[in-house]
Amino acid sequence: MTQFISHSRKSDGSLSIGLVNEIVELDKNNGNDDLHGEESNGYATKADFMIVAVHDGRVRGKVEFSLFPLERLCYIDWVAAPGFGDVVLKQLEKFLKEHSIDKIDLKISIDSSEKQETVVRRVNFYFRHGYLVVKITHHSNALPEVEFYMTKNLDTTKIKDKQN
Repeated sequence: MTQFISHSRKSDGSLSIGLVNEIVELDKNNGNDDLHGEESNGYATKADFMIVAVHDGRVRGKVEFSLFPLERLCYIDWVAAPGFGDVVLKQLEKFLKEHSIDKIDLKISIDSSEKQETVVRRVNFYFRHGYLVVKITHHSNALPEVEFYMTKNLDTTKIKDKQN
Protein backbone atom coordinates (compact mmCIF):
# COMPACT_ATOMS: atom_id res chain seq x y z
CA MET A 1 0.00 0.00 0.00
CA THR A 2 1.23 3.48 -0.87
CA GLN A 3 1.26 6.09 1.89
CA PHE A 4 1.17 9.80 1.06
CA ILE A 5 2.88 12.46 3.12
CA SER A 6 1.89 16.08 2.56
CA HIS A 7 4.43 18.74 3.39
CA SER A 8 4.28 22.53 3.33
CA ARG A 9 7.36 24.67 2.92
CA LYS A 10 5.92 26.87 5.64
CA SER A 11 5.76 23.99 8.14
CA ASP A 12 8.22 23.33 10.92
CA GLY A 13 10.49 20.98 8.96
CA SER A 14 8.44 17.88 9.74
CA LEU A 15 10.26 15.69 7.21
CA SER A 16 12.75 13.34 8.84
CA ILE A 17 16.39 13.44 7.73
CA GLY A 18 16.01 9.92 6.29
CA LEU A 19 13.02 11.00 4.23
CA VAL A 20 14.82 14.16 3.08
CA ASN A 21 17.82 12.10 1.96
CA GLU A 22 15.57 9.73 -0.01
CA ILE A 23 13.81 12.67 -1.70
CA VAL A 24 17.15 14.24 -2.65
CA GLU A 25 18.30 10.89 -4.08
CA LEU A 26 15.03 10.56 -6.05
CA ASP A 27 15.65 14.02 -7.53
CA LYS A 28 19.26 13.23 -8.45
CA ASN A 29 18.20 10.02 -10.17
CA ASN A 30 15.60 11.96 -12.18
CA GLY A 31 17.73 14.86 -13.39
CA ASN A 32 16.92 17.44 -10.74
CA ASP A 33 20.11 17.67 -8.70
CA ASP A 34 20.59 21.42 -9.10
CA LEU A 35 17.25 22.75 -7.85
CA HIS A 36 16.84 21.10 -4.48
CA GLY A 37 18.83 19.86 -1.58
CA GLU A 38 19.01 19.37 2.10
CA GLU A 39 18.63 22.35 4.42
CA SER A 40 18.90 22.44 8.20
CA ASN A 41 15.11 22.73 8.55
CA GLY A 42 14.15 20.09 5.99
CA TYR A 43 13.88 19.88 2.23
CA ALA A 44 14.64 22.95 0.12
CA THR A 45 12.15 23.67 -2.63
CA LYS A 46 10.81 26.63 -4.55
CA ALA A 47 7.31 25.14 -4.38
CA ASP A 48 4.91 25.76 -1.51
CA PHE A 49 3.76 22.16 -1.10
CA MET A 50 4.91 18.62 -1.73
CA ILE A 51 3.16 15.26 -1.70
CA VAL A 52 5.51 12.30 -1.22
CA ALA A 53 4.56 8.70 -2.05
CA VAL A 54 6.09 6.09 0.26
CA HIS A 55 5.68 2.45 -0.72
CA ASP A 56 7.24 -0.50 1.13
CA GLY A 57 9.00 1.96 3.43
CA ARG A 58 10.80 3.82 0.61
CA VAL A 59 10.16 7.10 -1.17
CA ARG A 60 8.86 6.18 -4.62
CA GLY A 61 7.69 9.53 -5.94
CA LYS A 62 6.74 13.10 -5.25
CA VAL A 63 5.10 16.13 -6.72
CA GLU A 64 6.00 19.70 -5.76
CA PHE A 65 3.41 22.40 -6.39
CA SER A 66 2.29 25.90 -5.55
CA LEU A 67 -1.28 27.05 -4.98
CA PHE A 68 -2.90 30.30 -6.05
CA PRO A 69 -6.27 30.15 -4.24
CA LEU A 70 -7.67 33.43 -5.61
CA GLU A 71 -7.27 32.08 -9.15
CA ARG A 72 -8.21 28.56 -7.96
CA LEU A 73 -4.99 27.42 -9.65
CA CYS A 74 -2.22 24.94 -8.94
CA TYR A 75 1.15 25.16 -10.64
CA ILE A 76 3.15 21.92 -10.72
CA ASP A 77 6.83 22.68 -10.22
CA TRP A 78 8.30 19.18 -10.34
CA VAL A 79 7.18 15.56 -10.57
CA ALA A 80 9.57 12.67 -9.95
CA ALA A 81 7.77 9.38 -9.58
CA PRO A 82 9.12 6.58 -11.80
CA GLY A 83 6.49 3.85 -11.81
CA PHE A 84 4.30 5.82 -9.37
CA GLY A 85 3.39 8.87 -11.48
CA ASP A 86 -0.24 7.84 -11.91
CA VAL A 87 -0.89 7.46 -8.17
CA VAL A 88 1.02 10.62 -7.27
CA LEU A 89 -0.91 12.70 -9.80
CA LYS A 90 -4.21 11.14 -8.68
CA GLN A 91 -3.40 12.01 -5.05
CA LEU A 92 -2.54 15.60 -6.05
CA GLU A 93 -5.83 16.00 -7.92
CA LYS A 94 -7.76 14.64 -4.94
CA PHE A 95 -6.00 17.17 -2.67
CA LEU A 96 -6.73 20.01 -5.10
CA LYS A 97 -10.41 19.14 -5.46
CA GLU A 98 -10.77 19.06 -1.66
CA HIS A 99 -9.32 22.60 -1.60
CA SER A 100 -11.57 23.88 -4.45
CA ILE A 101 -8.74 24.28 -6.94
CA ASP A 102 -10.16 24.06 -10.48
CA LYS A 103 -7.10 24.23 -12.69
CA ILE A 104 -3.58 22.82 -12.93
CA ASP A 105 -0.82 24.41 -15.00
CA LEU A 106 2.67 23.09 -15.66
CA LYS A 107 5.60 23.55 -17.97
CA ILE A 108 7.73 20.79 -19.49
CA SER A 109 11.20 22.03 -20.37
CA ILE A 110 13.16 20.08 -22.99
CA ASP A 111 16.71 20.38 -24.27
CA SER A 112 18.52 18.58 -27.07
CA SER A 113 20.40 16.27 -24.68
CA GLU A 114 17.17 14.41 -23.84
CA LYS A 115 16.37 11.25 -25.72
CA GLN A 116 13.35 11.52 -27.99
CA GLU A 117 11.61 8.59 -26.29
CA THR A 118 12.03 10.32 -22.90
CA VAL A 119 10.44 13.51 -24.22
CA VAL A 120 7.55 11.59 -25.79
CA ARG A 121 7.02 9.60 -22.56
CA ARG A 122 6.95 12.79 -20.46
CA VAL A 123 4.49 14.62 -22.71
CA ASN A 124 2.27 11.56 -23.23
CA PHE A 125 2.07 11.01 -19.45
CA TYR A 126 0.23 14.31 -19.10
CA PHE A 127 -1.89 13.74 -22.22
CA ARG A 128 -3.07 10.43 -20.68
CA HIS A 129 -4.17 12.36 -17.60
CA GLY A 130 -6.22 14.91 -19.54
CA TYR A 131 -3.72 17.78 -19.86
CA LEU A 132 -3.72 19.92 -22.98
CA VAL A 133 -0.87 21.87 -24.57
CA VAL A 134 -1.76 25.57 -24.58
CA LYS A 135 1.56 26.97 -25.76
CA ILE A 136 4.91 25.81 -27.13
CA THR A 137 7.95 28.07 -27.11
CA HIS A 138 11.24 27.52 -28.87
CA HIS A 139 14.48 29.19 -27.76
CA SER A 140 17.18 28.96 -30.42
CA ASN A 141 20.09 30.15 -28.28
CA ALA A 142 19.09 29.19 -24.75
CA LEU A 143 18.23 26.27 -22.53
CA PRO A 144 15.67 24.87 -22.31
CA GLU A 145 15.33 24.80 -26.06
CA VAL A 146 11.62 23.93 -26.07
CA GLU A 147 8.93 24.45 -23.45
CA PHE A 148 5.46 22.91 -23.46
CA TYR A 149 2.92 24.81 -21.38
CA MET A 150 0.11 22.46 -20.36
CA THR A 151 -3.13 22.84 -18.44
CA LYS A 152 -5.96 20.73 -17.04
CA ASN A 153 -9.33 21.81 -15.71
CA LEU A 154 -10.60 19.81 -12.73
CA ASP A 155 -14.25 19.05 -12.08
CA THR A 156 -14.75 20.22 -8.50
CA THR A 157 -18.55 20.47 -8.62
CA LYS A 158 -19.05 17.13 -6.79
CA ILE A 159 -16.78 18.23 -3.96
CA LYS A 160 -18.47 21.66 -3.74
CA ASP A 161 -21.92 20.01 -3.58
CA LYS A 162 -20.79 17.82 -0.65
CA GLN A 163 -19.50 20.90 1.21
CA ASN A 164 -22.84 22.77 0.88
